Amino acid sequence: MSQNYLVVGSHAATPRVSQLWVRNPAGSPPWEWLWTTNDPCPIHYFGFSTAVDERVPQGAYPGNWGTVAIGDPQAYFTGRVYVYLTYSPGIVQILYWGYGNETSTVCFGESVSADSGLLAIGAPSLTYAAQTVAGSVFVYRWNPAMGIQGEYEFVVQITPPSPAVNGGFGAAVSVYQSTVMIGDNTRRVYMYQISGMTAVPVPLAQHSGVNLASRLGYAVSVWDEFAVAGDEDFIPSPSSRGATIVWDVNP
Repeated sequence: MSQNYLVVGSHAATPRVSQLWVRNPAGSPPWEWLWTTNDPCPIHYFGFSTAVDERVPQGAYPGNWGTVAIGDPQAYFTGRVYVYLTYSPGIVQILYWGYGNETSTVCFGESVSADSGLLAIGAPSLTYAAQTVAGSVFVYRWNPAMGIQGEYEFVVQITPPSPAVNGGFGAAVSVYQSTVMIGDNTRRVYMYQISGMTAVPVPLAQHSGVNLASRLGYAVSVWDEFAVAGDEDFIPSPSSRGATIVWDVNP
């Protein structure tokens, strides 16, 4: 969701589709259906993750400008992310890991997030440093001069600082301006600042109450000065379960 757009995936429905809605404050209801796009690779998980960015750098084409990214982590074994312009259900670009002909499951597109021209894609099942399912995050930047109307170009692969079997680095991602927040399967969250073609780690205090049953980082979000991570299995008291952890860059 962005200021003016809402993108909804339906990866378990038949057929698998994703829909884009546009905000109309004077309407009733205030959100109007704009377009629907069908699964380019049927019987997988098209719409498992979605992102919308209406602040991408504008190219030579005037009018309503922005991108929609839809993840399908099982398409063609490795996963795909399909990119659309906000005003059209036609595919602008298909992003994938490696050369596009790999046969190992890396779940590229299990998580996606976009803002201000940056797109982060999680591949939490990727083998890295000989550790299976260690994971990685791939970052792209919108270039309005590429292709016919603009495309994303690869910037950097962010790898897990401590690769671990089933670490799942990139199970959740969030982008705000040049900041990327990443969650994994090992109860940790990470922050990076994208500078040029480099991902610079940003110190983030880890929550001391995380226990072995926790799922901190299962969902993450960063916006403005705040960062948020969900922990669905955190046990704050014997009678309750689940918590949301909030960080403030300037408390």
